[in-house]
Amino acid sequence: RDEKNGQLRTAIQEFDYVLRGAEPSYFLLPEILANKGRALLLLKEEVAAIAEFRKAIALKPTYAQPYFLLSDYYEDNNKKEMAIQILEEGLTNKPDSRPLLNRYKRLGGKRVFKVAVPEEKASPSIESEAIEKKETPVRPVEKPEPSKPETDKPNPYCRFCP
Repeated sequence: RDEKNGQLRTAIQEFDYVLRGAEPSYFLLPEILANKGRALLLLKEEVAAIAEFRKAIALKPTYAQPYFLLSDYYEDNNKKEMAIQILEEGLTNKPDSRPLLNRYKRLGGKRVFKVAVPEEKASPSIESEAIEKKETPVRPVEKPEPSKPETDKPNPYCRFCP
């Protein structure tokens, strides 16, 4: 037990070292914060863990992991409504997350989240692009079919010929 706690404390120190040296725009910051929060939860430092999860969510609201970890914490501590609320927040920010939606439904969430479907634009033809640019349209050149060899005899020195 003491060895596990010592390793968790070392991991937290390593996370802090990276967090001190990283640029605020470093793309892995939310993941580092979520993992630091996970280590803090294992050490039973719940308040600090929740703060780290919240920081991760603030940096990247579409990153699902902190929502999972927070909902697990609340569910394990018999705070089902808080777990549902966290999952709703996650689904508001990332409505296309199947794992978040499955967990939300498993906990009894009733709200429906709609996924925004991007509208597809019809690809313009070569002529319409050329007209917009006031250029002469360029049509793709058709390549002739490769010619067949004049002899039907296989080459005895070729390893690919039968």
